Amino acid sequence: MEKGLLRALSQSTGTAGEEVVANLLRRDGWINVQVDTRGPGSTDVLAQRPNGGGILVQVKSAISPNEPSALGALEQHEIAVRANRLGYDAYAAAVTFSPLGLAAPTVQWQRLN
Repeated sequence: MEKGLLRALSQSTGTAGEEVVANLLRRDGWINVQVDTRGPGSTDVLAQRPNGGGILVQVKSAISPNEPSALGALEQHEIAVRANRLGYDAYAAAVTFSPLGLAAPTVQWQRLN
């Protein structure tokens, strides 16, 4: 497969994963949900609780049978530092899509701070 096509597929899978996480947060009552808050490779979703505080989420996505890549130590550190500075919680979300989109994506959460 051509490199450009692979890159586009990877970016669209990542964007879809970010939207899944944002929609889950909205469904659970989070407000001011923002997607892709600082560009590629940075915090993907930011949201606030109605009663104060918030969450920063770094999203990694893949299409099964592949698995989302794990956050590296530097990524974990950077999001945790940014979240702590804001008084927010930092999380990683691993989103896995079924190959044909026939099943709902699965999301695994990991607290980082």
